[in-house]
Amino acid sequence: MKIIVCVASVFLFVMPFRALAKDQCDFDLTAVAQQLSAKAKKIPGATQISPSEFLWVEASGRKIQIGYGGCVDLGVEVSVSKPVGSRAPLTQDDLVRAVARYWSATNAKSLGEALAGGRGDVRANGNVRVIEFGPDISDAFPFGFTVSLSPNHVAVSWQEL
Repeated sequence: MKIIVCVASVFLFVMPFRALAKDQCDFDLTAVAQQLSAKAKKIPGATQISPSEFLWVEASGRKIQIGYGGCVDLGVEVSVSKPVGSRAPLTQDDLVRAVARYWSATNAKSLGEALAGGRGDVRANGNVRVIEFGPDISDAFPFGFTVSLSPNHVAVSWQEL
C-alpha cells in the first residue's frame, strides 16, 4: 500500500512539470508539420506516419522516410531502408539520391561533396559506419550533419535551427 501511495505521489508531482514542458516548445509544431506536409505532397505516394514523418515505398521496395520537427532543436532526417530479400547493399549514393528527390537538391549536392571529400569523423559499430561532419563543412548544413551507413539502412540527419 505504501508503494502505491508513493508512486501516486510521484506521478502527481511530476505531471504538472511534464505538461509545462510540453507548452514551452520553441517552435510552432503545427506550422512545422504543415511545412513537412507541403513538401511531402510534392512527391506522389507519401504516407504520413506521424505529424513529423512521411514514408514512401518505391517500386523496388525501398522505403524512404523523412522526418522534420523538434521542440528545442528543429531537425531533419532522411533515411533509406533496403527491401527484404534484396541482395544489393545500400550505399551512400542511395542516400544522396534520396535526399535529392525527397528533401532538397542543394542539401544532396553538399552531402555528396562532403562524403566524397572524406573529411568527417568516422566511427564504426559492427556493420554500421557513422560519420560526423562539423558545421564548417557546408553552408547547406550550418550546424553540420551525421550520416549512418549500413548495408540495410542509410540515413542522414541535421539540425536546421
